[in-house]
Amino acid sequence: HDALHGATSRHRWVNDLLGSSMYMLGSDVFVWKFLHNEAHHTHTNVLPQDQDINAPGVMRFSEHAPLRRVHRLQHVHAFIFYGLLTLAKFVGDYFSMARAARHPKHQDRNYPLAYLGMTGVKLLHLFVFIGLPLMLTSFTWWQVLLGFLLMHVTASVIMGVVFQLAHVVEGAEQPAPDAEGIIAADWTEHELRTTADFAPRNKLVTWLIGGLNYQIEHH
Repeated sequence: HDALHGATSRHRWVNDLLGSSMYMLGSDVFVWKFLHNEAHHTHTNVLPQDQDINAPGVMRFSEHAPLRRVHRLQHVHAFIFYGLLTLAKFVGDYFSMARAARHPKHQDRNYPLAYLGMTGVKLLHLFVFIGLPLMLTSFTWWQVLLGFLLMHVTASVIMGVVFQLAHVVEGAEQPAPDAEGIIAADWTEHELRTTADFAPRNKLVTWLIGGLNYQIEHH
């Protein structure tokens, strides 16, 4: 995360090397930077630009999203869907790539090659975490699949909870653009209003999530 922000080292090649560990998760560096660095950090808590609050119909993270009956039970079923976050991203990267392809800033990219590379990364991820254990260990197919799913569910719940505590809590505003698509506050003020720190004095939490509990400073 820090490396893909260019913040781990003063040397770009170090950040690129560490950031490439994103591929081990079956994800894509370009898509991550597009959704997180550009969309989320530029349009924090603004619907629909910020994909972190642009949730599917059964979930509602923005006060400006349609309110449905199913949302009455969101406090019950939310963690089920939190657990699917990285698996949903595994497939959703293709839709995100298509969104990036429509963006004026990214028209010069070779998207057929980008799609091919991303597919190769995802197939390699499946081979490493499912194929190799089946080939090299005595675990049965369902044990390997269970371990694979538990890995993704654990990572997903942690990521989901960290995000919610930073942006979807009391005090974190969700401003809407005016008729001309303009947010009244400047970018710095906007980030302060839409982001929240949590557990700042908890050294264990700070260590476990790499300081992401200091979200205001991060943004």
